[in-house]
Amino acid sequence: MPYHPHHPPIFTSHDAAPIHTDTFHLFAVLPAELRIEVWLFALKQERIIQVRLRSCRMTDHILTLQNKSKRPDSRENERYSIYVNGHQTISKLFRVTRESRDAALSFFRVQVPCWMVRDSTRESPIAAGTMYFNPEYDFLHISNDAGHVAEFIHDLKTVYDPRNIGLLKLATSSTDLTGPGGICTIEPSTLDPPLRLSLTETLLQLRQVFFIQKQFTGRHLFDMAGSPLPDYGVMNWAFPIETMIPTFRRLHPDPRPIRQHLDRVFVNVDPRRMLISWRQLLRTYLGIDSVSQTEHKIVLTHGSYNRVCNQETAKRRLLMEESIGKIDARKFDEQVETAFGFWLFPTSSFGSLPESDEAFRSERPQFMDFRENWPDLAVSDLQ
Repeated sequence: MPYHPHHPPIFTSHDAAPIHTDTFHLFAVLPAELRIEVWLFALKQERIIQVRLRSCRMTDHILTLQNKSKRPDSRENERYSIYVNGHQTISKLFRVTRESRDAALSFFRVQVPCWMVRDSTRESPIAAGTMYFNPEYDFLHISNDAGHVAEFIHDLKTVYDPRNIGLLKLATSSTDLTGPGGICTIEPSTLDPPLRLSLTETLLQLRQVFFIQKQFTGRHLFDMAGSPLPDYGVMNWAFPIETMIPTFRRLHPDPRPIRQHLDRVFVNVDPRRMLISWRQLLRTYLGIDSVSQTEHKIVLTHGSYNRVCNQETAKRRLLMEESIGKIDARKFDEQVETAFGFWLFPTSSFGSLPESDEAFRSERPQFMDFRENWPDLAVSDLQ
């Protein structure tokens, strides 16, 4: 199916700040120390790495389905299994030259044995691999099926990081916080002292926390009864769409002309619920409501059942929107470029929190006006 001309064009970070990619033929004759600095500069990008903790029993089951009788000998002593979304998670610099590989190994000092997976389904094929991780640049979005989140945080700090730092940037969601095995559901008395110490130290040292709200409403507007608005497909073109790509580029603020789209942003769940849960966690382990050095952001992104990982799949995702309703060509002049990535809002954009957790009342699904709280835009690099 051809790309529909009534769709707005796809926005890229190059639209806001063009990056020149001309070939530099004299790179090989630069001094080695300068070449290393260039490699390291290329590696210094923010990423959100998707990590899922699972039981070894589940891993053995999946391997059996793949006609593999058992885990490799190097994984026989696993206490739990670490699954990592393998799409674009390993830097290309591992495969350019020996020098670039050495630079990448130095930059990604935390190297965690894991199981690489390409799909999010429960029994997706897996392969033994390594998660290469830099705590100063990478966020970990930790989902937990097996109740091992405290153990993973401890191992990250004391086993895998040669500097014994561990996690500095966390991405989380409501399910990750309070769902089965969520970090907020852990009873402190059940933790061995070393695990509790590592969890406490990690909560104190976190530099950034992203509270992720992924919605499947927001680009198409609905009336308050939940029905699509009539006559034609009314779109909030500004709402970013999620991708599988871990690397993102922050633009402060969102540079697109989206003011008219920010006055009616549909929010289907009050994201402050996550902030309340996080505050309860800090009160439990630290006895305080907040850590001054930790920056908190609320992420809004439009979920996609289609796997968006490049320009072609992004176009297919936009074509899918045509099936929801007729796109009115008369609205074309009012459209903005579609961004693939997510919005970043200050937590205050959604209102203050009461002093008492019991006094918190979650807002119903609603349209919100963010014209005075213009978000940042985190853009995925669609290649």
